[in-house]
Amino acid sequence: LLCVIDDRPILSVKTDDRELAANFGRWIQESKAYWNDKSGYDLESVRNQNERYYLGKQIDRSKLYSYQVPYVDNQIYVGTQAIMSYVTGANPSCEITPEDDTPQSQVMAEDLETAVNIHTEKWNLAKKLKSAAKNMYTKRIGVIKLKYDPKIGDIIPISVDPNNLILDKDCLLGEEPRFIAEICT
Repeated sequence: LLCVIDDRPILSVKTDDRELAANFGRWIQESKAYWNDKSGYDLESVRNQNERYYLGKQIDRSKLYSYQVPYVDNQIYVGTQAIMSYVTGANPSCEITPEDDTPQSQVMAEDLETAVNIHTEKWNLAKKLKSAAKNMYTKRIGVIKLKYDPKIGDIIPISVDPNNLILDKDCLLGEEPRFIAEICT
């Protein structure tokens, strides 16, 4: 019995740009087809259904009689909001531990902690975490990416729409994916 574990070509600095682009294009298409396969995860349909339920649009009005009033006690929305408030209740902050007990190391750790916490407040990371938590709950993945903006010379956290992401289909639970592709529109 022969089993192919990885048929992807090895990437190196010497890989031609066209070959690299073609390989990534193929990997992205294969992964997208894998995640949206109707007999598998069917991720696109699941995300659409979760979003409809979250918004309280789970009743098909065409199946109601003319005298019936569509009523939705949207416990999914309430539950999602409760989980989001629990998970994102405290403002995000970090705690930096000094490398050793020297005064220089302690001062450096305090300064770094202050700088990171100021950056977190400046870019309203709490709001982005709430968006990522909602996406995690309704769309099965929540992502915040860090982007460097050369115009202002700073790193900006951005909550990414999971509908624009494609993850490596061969990634196992707990492992780093070989690629995460973002479809930019």
